[in-house]
Amino acid sequence: MPVFKEKDLDSVVDKNKGSEVYDCMLLRQYINSTNLRAYSDAFLVEFDALFEQMERVYLGRFLEYAKGEQLTTLGHVVGVSRELTLEELNFGFELTSLSGTFTTTGDSSLGEKFLSLNPEIVQLSDSVFRRVVRAKALCNGAQFHNIEFMYNVISILIGRIPTVFRLEHDINVPNEDQFGFLDSANSSTFGSIGDISLGGVWESLNPTFSYSTDIRNNIILTLERSESPTETLSLINVMKKYFLPVGYKLEFNLI
Repeated sequence: MPVFKEKDLDSVVDKNKGSEVYDCMLLRQYINSTNLRAYSDAFLVEFDALFEQMERVYLGRFLEYAKGEQLTTLGHVVGVSRELTLEELNFGFELTSLSGTFTTTGDSSLGEKFLSLNPEIVQLSDSVFRRVVRAKALCNGAQFHNIEFMYNVISILIGRIPTVFRLEHDINVPNEDQFGFLDSANSSTFGSIGDISLGGVWESLNPTFSYSTDIRNNIILTLERSESPTETLSLINVMKKYFLPVGYKLEFNLI
Protein backbone atom coordinates (compact mmCIF):
# COMPACT_ATOMS: atom_id res chain seq x y z
CA MET A 1 0.00 0.00 0.00
CA PRO A 2 1.79 3.17 -1.14
CA VAL A 3 2.18 6.26 1.03
CA PHE A 4 3.31 9.28 -0.93
CA LYS A 5 6.35 10.98 0.62
CA GLU A 6 7.41 14.52 -0.16
CA LYS A 7 11.07 15.44 -0.64
CA ASP A 8 13.05 18.42 0.63
CA LEU A 9 14.25 20.59 -2.24
CA ASP A 10 16.88 22.31 -0.07
CA SER A 11 18.62 19.00 0.62
CA VAL A 12 18.81 18.12 -3.08
CA VAL A 13 19.79 21.34 -4.83
CA ASP A 14 23.53 21.84 -5.34
CA LYS A 15 24.43 25.34 -4.13
CA ASN A 16 28.02 25.20 -5.41
CA LYS A 17 27.37 23.98 -8.95
CA GLY A 18 28.76 27.17 -10.53
CA SER A 19 32.05 26.85 -8.67
CA GLU A 20 32.31 23.16 -9.55
CA VAL A 21 31.77 23.86 -13.24
CA TYR A 22 34.33 26.69 -13.10
CA ASP A 23 36.95 24.42 -11.48
CA CYS A 24 36.43 21.83 -14.20
CA MET A 25 37.05 24.45 -16.87
CA LEU A 26 40.12 25.96 -15.17
CA LEU A 27 43.59 24.84 -16.12
CA ARG A 28 45.19 22.72 -13.42
CA GLN A 29 48.10 25.12 -12.93
CA TYR A 30 45.67 27.87 -11.84
CA ILE A 31 43.42 25.87 -9.52
CA ASN A 32 45.48 26.68 -6.40
CA SER A 33 46.10 30.30 -7.32
CA THR A 34 44.81 32.41 -4.42
CA ASN A 35 44.85 35.62 -6.44
CA LEU A 36 42.83 34.11 -9.28
CA ARG A 37 40.39 32.56 -6.82
CA ALA A 38 39.91 35.87 -5.02
CA TYR A 39 39.31 37.59 -8.36
CA SER A 40 36.89 34.88 -9.55
CA ASP A 41 34.85 34.70 -6.34
CA ALA A 42 32.88 37.82 -7.23
CA PHE A 43 31.63 36.07 -10.37
CA LEU A 44 31.31 32.62 -8.84
CA VAL A 45 28.78 33.79 -6.23
CA GLU A 46 26.46 34.84 -9.05
CA PHE A 47 27.35 31.69 -11.01
CA ASP A 48 26.39 29.49 -8.05
CA ALA A 49 23.13 31.41 -7.55
CA LEU A 50 22.26 31.03 -11.23
CA PHE A 51 22.74 27.26 -11.28
CA GLU A 52 20.89 26.87 -7.97
CA GLN A 53 17.89 28.82 -9.26
CA MET A 54 17.83 26.84 -12.51
CA GLU A 55 17.79 23.57 -10.57
CA ARG A 56 15.07 24.83 -8.22
CA VAL A 57 12.86 25.86 -11.13
CA TYR A 58 13.41 22.51 -12.88
CA LEU A 59 12.85 20.25 -9.84
CA GLY A 60 10.08 22.49 -8.52
CA ARG A 61 7.84 21.31 -11.33
CA PHE A 62 7.95 17.75 -9.95
CA LEU A 63 5.25 16.93 -7.39
CA GLU A 64 7.73 15.65 -4.77
CA TYR A 65 9.45 19.05 -4.61
CA ALA A 66 6.80 21.59 -5.73
CA LYS A 67 5.89 24.42 -3.36
CA GLY A 68 3.61 27.44 -3.38
CA GLU A 69 2.41 28.58 -6.78
CA GLN A 70 4.18 25.71 -8.55
CA LEU A 71 2.21 23.22 -6.47
CA THR A 72 -1.01 25.17 -7.03
CA THR A 73 -0.39 24.98 -10.78
CA LEU A 74 0.06 21.20 -10.57
CA GLY A 75 -3.28 21.08 -8.76
CA HIS A 76 -4.93 22.93 -11.65
CA VAL A 77 -3.35 20.45 -14.08
CA VAL A 78 -4.92 17.41 -12.36
CA GLY A 79 -8.15 19.25 -11.50
CA VAL A 80 -8.13 20.01 -7.73
CA SER A 81 -8.10 23.20 -5.68
CA ARG A 82 -6.33 24.15 -2.46
CA GLU A 83 -9.67 25.12 -0.91
CA LEU A 84 -11.18 22.52 1.41
CA THR A 85 -14.63 22.86 2.95
CA LEU A 86 -14.63 21.70 6.57
CA GLU A 87 -17.78 20.05 7.87
CA GLU A 88 -16.91 20.05 11.54
CA LEU A 89 -19.96 21.80 12.98
CA ASN A 90 -22.93 20.33 11.12
CA PHE A 91 -25.98 19.30 13.16
CA GLY A 92 -26.84 15.59 13.08
CA PHE A 93 -27.20 12.32 14.92
CA GLU A 94 -25.04 11.93 18.00
CA LEU A 95 -22.76 9.27 16.46
CA THR A 96 -22.72 10.62 12.92
CA SER A 97 -19.19 11.50 11.75
CA LEU A 98 -18.59 15.15 10.86
CA SER A 99 -21.75 16.34 12.62
CA GLY A 100 -22.83 17.74 15.93
CA THR A 101 -26.23 17.19 17.57
CA PHE A 102 -29.39 19.04 18.38
CA THR A 103 -31.83 17.73 20.96
CA THR A 104 -35.39 17.44 22.11
CA THR A 105 -36.61 17.59 25.67
CA GLY A 106 -37.40 13.89 25.70
CA ASP A 107 -34.48 12.34 23.85
CA SER A 108 -31.10 14.03 23.48
CA SER A 109 -30.00 11.56 20.79
CA LEU A 110 -32.69 12.56 18.29
CA GLY A 111 -31.74 14.74 15.36
CA GLU A 112 -31.10 15.02 11.66
CA LYS A 113 -28.06 16.15 9.74
CA PHE A 114 -28.07 19.65 8.24
CA LEU A 115 -25.21 21.12 6.22
CA SER A 116 -24.12 24.62 7.18
CA LEU A 117 -25.09 27.44 4.81
CA ASN A 118 -21.71 29.03 5.52
CA PRO A 119 -19.20 26.17 5.85
CA GLU A 120 -15.65 26.95 6.86
CA ILE A 121 -13.27 26.97 3.89
CA VAL A 122 -9.53 26.58 4.47
CA GLN A 123 -6.48 26.76 2.24
CA LEU A 124 -4.57 23.50 2.29
CA SER A 125 -0.90 23.67 3.23
CA ASP A 126 1.75 22.49 0.78
CA SER A 127 2.25 19.24 2.70
CA VAL A 128 -1.45 18.31 2.64
CA PHE A 129 -2.17 19.63 -0.85
CA ARG A 130 0.76 17.64 -2.25
CA ARG A 131 -0.98 14.44 -1.10
CA VAL A 132 -4.27 15.63 -2.60
CA VAL A 133 -2.64 16.28 -5.98
CA ARG A 134 -0.95 12.85 -5.91
CA ALA A 135 -4.23 11.12 -5.04
CA LYS A 136 -6.13 12.99 -7.77
CA ALA A 137 -3.45 12.17 -10.35
CA LEU A 138 -3.76 8.50 -9.38
CA CYS A 139 -7.54 8.71 -9.84
CA ASN A 140 -7.15 10.37 -13.24
CA GLY A 141 -4.97 7.57 -14.52
CA ALA A 142 -6.82 4.61 -12.98
CA GLN A 143 -8.59 2.17 -15.27
CA PHE A 144 -10.48 0.30 -12.52
CA HIS A 145 -11.64 1.61 -9.14
CA ASN A 146 -11.58 -1.59 -7.07
CA ILE A 147 -11.14 -2.00 -3.31
CA GLU A 148 -7.34 -2.16 -3.54
CA PHE A 149 -7.33 1.08 -5.51
CA MET A 150 -9.45 2.79 -2.82
CA TYR A 151 -7.05 1.60 -0.12
CA ASN A 152 -4.16 3.16 -2.04
CA VAL A 153 -5.89 6.51 -2.54
CA ILE A 154 -7.06 6.81 1.07
CA SER A 155 -3.63 5.91 2.47
CA ILE A 156 -2.10 8.66 0.29
CA LEU A 157 -4.66 11.18 1.55
CA ILE A 158 -4.04 10.23 5.19
CA GLY A 159 -0.27 10.26 4.67
CA ARG A 160 0.39 7.05 6.59
CA ILE A 161 -0.92 3.55 7.17
CA PRO A 162 -3.45 3.86 10.03
CA THR A 163 -3.47 1.45 12.94
CA VAL A 164 -7.06 0.52 12.06
CA PHE A 165 -7.92 0.63 8.37
CA ARG A 166 -10.76 -1.40 6.84
CA LEU A 167 -12.98 -0.99 3.80
CA GLU A 168 -15.99 -3.27 3.59
CA HIS A 169 -19.44 -3.45 2.05
CA ASP A 170 -22.33 -2.55 4.32
CA ILE A 171 -24.39 -5.74 4.83
CA ASN A 172 -27.63 -6.79 6.48
CA VAL A 173 -27.14 -8.22 9.99
CA PRO A 174 -29.63 -11.01 10.78
CA ASN A 175 -30.89 -11.77 14.26
CA GLU A 176 -29.14 -14.96 15.35
CA ASP A 177 -31.39 -15.88 18.28
CA GLN A 178 -32.80 -19.12 16.83
CA PHE A 179 -34.38 -22.11 18.60
CA GLY A 180 -31.96 -24.98 19.20
CA PHE A 181 -30.00 -27.12 21.62
CA LEU A 182 -29.26 -25.70 25.06
CA ASP A 183 -25.51 -25.35 24.46
CA SER A 184 -25.71 -24.33 20.80
CA ALA A 185 -24.09 -21.01 20.09
CA ASN A 186 -26.42 -18.20 19.00
CA SER A 187 -29.60 -20.17 19.68
CA SER A 188 -32.38 -20.54 22.24
CA THR A 189 -33.93 -23.89 23.23
CA PHE A 190 -37.16 -25.78 22.78
CA GLY A 191 -38.04 -29.08 24.45
CA SER A 192 -40.59 -31.24 26.20
CA ILE A 193 -42.20 -30.79 29.58
CA GLY A 194 -39.90 -33.43 30.98
CA ASP A 195 -36.62 -32.25 29.53
CA ILE A 196 -36.27 -28.71 28.19
CA SER A 197 -32.80 -29.46 26.82
CA LEU A 198 -34.21 -31.69 24.07
CA GLY A 199 -34.62 -30.22 20.61
CA GLY A 200 -32.97 -29.21 17.37
CA VAL A 201 -32.15 -25.93 15.65
CA TRP A 202 -35.00 -24.44 13.59
CA GLU A 203 -34.25 -21.58 11.26
CA SER A 204 -37.05 -19.10 10.73
CA LEU A 205 -38.73 -19.03 7.32
CA ASN A 206 -38.98 -15.26 7.73
CA PRO A 207 -35.71 -14.16 9.36
CA THR A 208 -35.53 -10.75 10.96
CA PHE A 209 -32.61 -8.37 10.86
CA SER A 210 -31.14 -6.27 13.64
CA TYR A 211 -29.79 -3.96 10.96
CA SER A 212 -30.80 -3.58 7.31
CA THR A 213 -28.94 -1.51 4.75
CA ASP A 214 -30.89 1.04 2.76
CA ILE A 215 -28.80 0.29 -0.30
CA ARG A 216 -26.44 -2.54 -1.20
CA ASN A 217 -23.68 -0.30 -2.50
CA ASN A 218 -22.63 1.29 0.79
CA ILE A 219 -18.92 1.09 1.68
CA ILE A 220 -17.85 1.49 5.31
CA LEU A 221 -14.43 2.99 6.08
CA THR A 222 -13.33 2.00 9.60
CA LEU A 223 -10.64 4.11 11.27
CA GLU A 224 -9.46 4.69 14.81
CA ARG A 225 -11.12 7.79 16.24
CA SER A 226 -7.98 9.07 18.00
CA GLU A 227 -6.06 8.98 14.69
CA SER A 228 -8.77 10.62 12.60
CA PRO A 229 -9.04 14.41 13.05
CA THR A 230 -11.89 16.28 11.38
CA GLU A 231 -9.53 17.69 8.74
CA THR A 232 -8.56 14.17 7.62
CA LEU A 233 -12.17 12.99 7.45
CA SER A 234 -13.18 16.11 5.54
CA LEU A 235 -10.32 15.56 3.11
CA ILE A 236 -11.45 11.99 2.40
CA ASN A 237 -15.08 13.13 2.21
CA VAL A 238 -14.25 15.77 -0.41
CA MET A 239 -12.04 13.46 -2.46
CA LYS A 240 -14.33 10.39 -2.39
CA LYS A 241 -16.10 11.48 -5.58
CA TYR A 242 -12.86 10.78 -7.45
CA PHE A 243 -12.12 7.25 -6.19
CA LEU A 244 -15.53 5.75 -5.39
CA PRO A 245 -17.17 3.73 -8.19
CA VAL A 246 -20.23 5.36 -9.72
CA GLY A 247 -23.35 4.79 -7.61
CA TYR A 248 -21.49 3.91 -4.39
CA LYS A 249 -21.62 5.71 -1.05
CA LEU A 250 -18.90 5.99 1.61
CA GLU A 251 -19.54 6.20 5.35
CA PHE A 252 -17.12 6.50 8.27
CA ASN A 253 -17.01 4.12 11.22
CA LEU A 254 -14.78 5.52 13.97
CA ILE A 255 -13.87 3.08 16.75
